[in-house]
Amino acid sequence: MPLTRGVARSAVNCFSRLRNDRVSAQATAVSIPPAHPRIPYGEADFRRIRLNRWLYVDKTRFLRRLEEERYAFLIRPRRFGKSLWVSLLENYYDRFWADGFDATFAGTDIGQHPTGEQSRYVTLRFNFSMVNDKLE
Repeated sequence: MPLTRGVARSAVNCFSRLRNDRVSAQATAVSIPPAHPRIPYGEADFRRIRLNRWLYVDKTRFLRRLEEERYAFLIRPRRFGKSLWVSLLENYYDRFWADGFDATFAGTDIGQHPTGEQSRYVTLRFNFSMVNDKLE
C-alpha cells in the first residue's frame, strides 16, 4: 500500500521529534549543573568543614568585635553552632594551627584581614558534649 502524502509527512515529523528529543536528552545529560556543597549537619570541626569545602556561612568578621570586648559570654540554644564557633576560635588563635591558616581561612573575612592576635596563644578546648548530665 503506497504511503499517502499525509502519512509520509506524519512519519517524518515523528522521526524528527524523536531525533530532537534524543539530542536534547544528550545535551541535558552533558549540561548538569555542578553539585552543591555538602551541608555539614552536626559537624563541629571548623578546619574539616573548610578544607573539605563544605557549606559554611562566614562568621569570622565577629572575631574583631570579640577582641574588643573585655568579657564574652556565649549563650545560644541547642544546635546553634556553639561547638563550631569554639572550633573556629581554636583554629584562629592557637599556635598549633598557624601553618594551616591560609588554607583554613582562605576566602573568609578574617583570612583577608587578620588581626594581631592570630596564632598567638596556646588554647585548651574542653568538650562537654560527652558528659553525663544525669544525677546519680
